[in-house]
Amino acid sequence: MGKQVRLTGGKHTTAEGTEYFPGDVFEPTERERRILSAKGKIEPIEAKTSPTPTNPLPEDLPGRREFFQAGFTRLEAIQVLTDYTQVKGIGKVTAQDVRSYFGEAPSEEETEVETEVETEEEI
Repeated sequence: MGKQVRLTGGKHTTAEGTEYFPGDVFEPTERERRILSAKGKIEPIEAKTSPTPTNPLPEDLPGRREFFQAGFTRLEAIQVLTDYTQVKGIGKVTAQDVRSYFGEAPSEEETEVETEVETEEEI
């Protein structure tokens, strides 16, 4: 399969009767490509790929991928959240890990969960 080109000069009519005008993008046959290229009437269209965004968050941040996918790119923006579980993919355990990461005390709900787990383990 050929590559797309942009017509840069003059009108072009294909053998099938399709008309192209300057600025139009199309995929010419090999013969058309040779002729139009020799006349300087086309330019190649490069495949545009969007670069994969780089996650700027620290690699050791719990829930790093989930925060980035939710649009967070700065630690300061994450720290102002009052409930980390509001971010898709962040559960109670990860939220607790994030609080520890930032040196915050566990929330009351997290403390209750810890107490329940300890009580079950003691039994």
